[in-house]
Amino acid sequence: MKFQQWLANFRRTAQPEEFTALSSSYRLEIERMQAEVLDYLLRPLLIDEEKQPEAA
Repeated sequence: MKFQQWLANFRRTAQPEEFTALSSSYRLEIERMQAEVLDYLLRPLLIDEEKQPEAA
């Protein structure tokens, strides 16, 4: 979320040339992180992952 917040703020304050130059790399990073989250959420849950540690 920090990348998205930073990009939204930068969009309001930066010159168009600056924004174009920097936004593409931040967009790629946001897309990479979202893909990792989706990959994690869409993979099957393994039996060992279902077990919760017992409270002491």
